[in-house]
This record gives sequence, structure tokens and C-alpha cells, in this order.
Amino acid sequence: MSESSAPDDPWLAMWPQHGLRYLVAAVLSRWALVETWAEVDRSPMSMEKALKHLEAYNTEKEGAFASRVGWAFLTVIQEVHAQSLWDAVQVRDFQTQAGHLEARIHSLECELGAAVLTPYVGRHIHEVTTAMAALGEAEESMP
Repeated sequence: MSESSAPDDPWLAMWPQHGLRYLVAAVLSRWALVETWAEVDRSPMSMEKALKHLEAYNTEKEGAFASRVGWAFLTVIQEVHAQSLWDAVQVRDFQTQAGHLEARIHSLECELGAAVLTPYVGRHIHEVTTAMAALGEAEESMP
């Protein structure tokens, strides 16, 4: 592809401009206008219907061409599948790490609370005890 890979049409602009998917989408967008594509609602049944229609009205010349470019689609599908599996592993790893971090944060909060509150409470307990003792002495000295 010697042409610029910048997206010229809105359909191509929706693809990330890296990886195999973009390269295949760029070639396809130059081969056929999006407006000429079959309506597919992304359900397996809709896709199957569109593919069967293509197969039924396929000429020998079109079939030969399709077989030559089929490797591009299979390569993209394999890449997307491998990336999806890798992403799933990454998500699980991040979830595990997040769980460990949450536990550590809770532990640190407890340690911090104990470290801050113990001297604070101890100092105020002394003040309260001193005040109560002074009150008791004042009550005893009252007639």
C-alpha cells in the first residue's frame, strides 16, 4: 500500500490506524463503496444470509479473486482472536492486582488508623482522667 493510510472516508475513520484490521479495511474501502455492501445487522444469521447470497451469485472469476484475498481475512481473524485472548489474560491479571492492592490499602488504612489514634486517644484519655480527678477533688471540698 503505497497510498497514504489516512482515513479519507468516515467508514474507514472508525478503524484504529494500526494493525492488520486497518490495512484490510483500507484496501476494502478502495475496492467497493460501503453503500454497495449488503445490509448485515452483525447477527450470525444475518451474516450467514449475506455470505450465502454472495456464494450463490458468485462467478468463477470472482471466486478465484476471493480465494486470492481470503488469506487477508483469515490472517485478520487470527490476529483479532489472538489479541482478544491476550486482552482477556491481561484483564484477569489486572483484576488480581487490583484485589491485592485493595487488600494492601485496607491493611495500611488499619495500620495508619491505629498509629494515629492510639497516641491521640491516649493523650485525651489522660486529659479526661485528670479533669475527672479534679472534678472529684472539687466535689469533695464542697460543703
